[in-house]
Amino acid sequence: QAPSYAMKFSFFSSAAALSALIATVSVVKGDDVLQIHGSGTTNPTKCIWLIMQDFMERTKLPTKFTYRGVGSSTGQFEFMGTNHTGDFAYVPWNYFGSGDIPFSQENYELLNSNGDEFYQMPFVMGAISVFHNIPGVPG
Repeated sequence: QAPSYAMKFSFFSSAAALSALIATVSVVKGDDVLQIHGSGTTNPTKCIWLIMQDFMERTKLPTKFTYRGVGSSTGQFEFMGTNHTGDFAYVPWNYFGSGDIPFSQENYELLNSNGDEFYQMPFVMGAISVFHNIPGVPG
């Protein structure tokens, strides 16, 4: 079952943001397991998995988190549900996304025009290397 946008956050995943996400998801009853899925950039994947493991161990609700490192653009497409058509157009695949690029103003307005409010929250800076070659300069 696809998550509703009311229960989702697009963010550069952090412990605080995951806490806020859990607080917005409806209460789990009986033996049900609360499942929260996300996807996006690969850079912080291990950090996100570590945070998720900690949450699964500490939460009082039976909870399962998953995160797939598939790239920022794919994470955004899955969050928006842009690969769906017809009655399923813009039905999201996951509850949150992580990326090193923000949503475009066009996509932000598109989701909000459908009544699907979401939040973008930066959480971490990662190392980025730039390589170049200047002819004639010894390496």
